[in-house]
Amino acid sequence: MRSCLAISMTLLSYLAAGSGRASCPQSNSPTPSNKVGPADVAPAKPRDKEQDASEKQPSERTEGKPKTAAEQYKDLANESNQALGKLSAALERAKTEEEKKALTKQFQELRAVYANRFLELAAKNRKDPSVVKVQDIEGKERGVPAKWLALVWFTSNADPEKDRAGFDKAIKIIFDDYAQEIMITGVLTNGSLVRAAERLPDFEDRLRSIAEKHPRPQARGAACLVLAQHLIRQIEHRVEGKDSVKLTKEATELLERVVERYGDLPYVNIDGVGWVTLGPAAKEELATLRRWVELIGKTAPDIDGEDVDGKPMKLSAFRGKVVVLSFWFSDCSPCRKMIPDEKALVKRLEGKPFVLLGVNNDKDRDKAKALVDKEGMSWRSWYDLPARGSIADRWGVEGWPTVFVLDHKGLVRYRGALRVIDDTAEKSLEEAVEALLKEIEAKK
Repeated sequence: MRSCLAISMTLLSYLAAGSGRASCPQSNSPTPSNKVGPADVAPAKPRDKEQDASEKQPSERTEGKPKTAAEQYKDLANESNQALGKLSAALERAKTEEEKKALTKQFQELRAVYANRFLELAAKNRKDPSVVKVQDIEGKERGVPAKWLALVWFTSNADPEKDRAGFDKAIKIIFDDYAQEIMITGVLTNGSLVRAAERLPDFEDRLRSIAEKHPRPQARGAACLVLAQHLIRQIEHRVEGKDSVKLTKEATELLERVVERYGDLPYVNIDGVGWVTLGPAAKEELATLRRWVELIGKTAPDIDGEDVDGKPMKLSAFRGKVVVLSFWFSDCSPCRKMIPDEKALVKRLEGKPFVLLGVNNDKDRDKAKALVDKEGMSWRSWYDLPARGSIADRWGVEGWPTVFVLDHKGLVRYRGALRVIDDTAEKSLEEAVEALLKEIEAKK
C-alpha cells in the first residue's frame, strides 16, 4: 500500500505542498524521506548553532526548554506514522467488506485529526526558523523549515472539500509567509490549493505581486498563468460585477507574457512524463481565449451530427431563428442548475423565432438520455463525445456550462452562461435573446 505520509515528489520539486492525498499510510517510511529537485532549491546556507540545536533529538536538549518546531514535527510525524500504520496494517488483514469499510472510516477520521494537528503546529510556530533535513533527488541533504513541512502534511492529507476552514487557514499562512519564497511555485501548480487560494479576498492582488516581484522567473511565470486561468474562470462563470471584456484583455496579455518570457521554464513534474514547461499550458489557454474572441461576430461553425437519441441534426437548419447553444454534461452541477432557467426561457418564448439547442459531452449517451428524461428537457441536444476535433473542441469549450447565442443570420453574437458577453459588454442570457429577437422584428 502506498504512503499517504510521503510528501508529493512533484511538488517537493519546489519544496511545495503535496499534490493530493494518498489512500493509506506506510508505517515504516522515514519522516521525511522525500527528495526535492535541485532546480528550485535555494543554495544551502552555512549552518549555525541555533539550527544544529533545533535538530537535536528531544533527549539531547536541556530539560524544561520548549521544543522547537522541528522537534514537534518529528514527534508528531513519528506518532502519526505509528498510529496510521497500525490501522493500515489492520486494513490489509481485514477479510470482509464490512471490516474494510469500518477500518477505512477510522483511518480517514484519524488522518483528518492528525492533519489538523500538523496545521496547528504550523500556525503556532510561524516565527520558528528550525529546520528538518530532507534529501534532494541527488541525495543531498537540505534543511526545510519544519513549519513548511507541517503545512505540506496538512495539505497532502486533509480533504479540501470537508475541511474548507482548515485549507483557508493553511493557504493564508502560505501566502502570508511564503509568497516571495521558492515554495510558492509548487503551490501555484496544485489545483486544489489554487482553488482554496481563490477564496482569499485579495487573491488577485497577491498573484499580481508574485508575478511582478518574485525573485524567481519560474514563480513569476506560474503566477501569470494562474492569474490568467482565474480570470478566464470568471469569464466562464459570469462573475457579477466583473467586466468580461477587460478580463479577456488582461488574461490574453498575461498568457502572451508567459509564452514570451517564461515559456521554456519548467511548470509541473508529471509522473512518467517529466517536467512540462509553462509555454504549452499558456498556449492552450490562449488558443481557447482567441477562439472565443474570434467567434464573436463570425458565422457559427456548422454542427452536423446526431442528437442523444441518434437522430440526425444540423445547426444550419435553424437559420432564421435566434439560437441558444448550451454545452452541458450530466455530472456538471452548474449545468443542472441552469435547467430550470432554460426551461422557463423555452416556455416564455414559445411561438417566437427562437430555439434552445444543447451539446451534450457525456461519455455515456444513456446517461445523457436519462437526465433529459428526468428533468423534462424538451429541447434537442447533439451527442458529442469529448475528443480532439469534437464539437466542444471546435468551439473552444473547456468549461461547462458554456453558452453561445446566435442571431437569425447564424452569426455568433454572445458567449458565456447565464450571463453572456459580446465584444463590448455583457448581459443576462434573457436580455441577449430579447435584443436579437428585436432585431428580427425591426426588419419586418
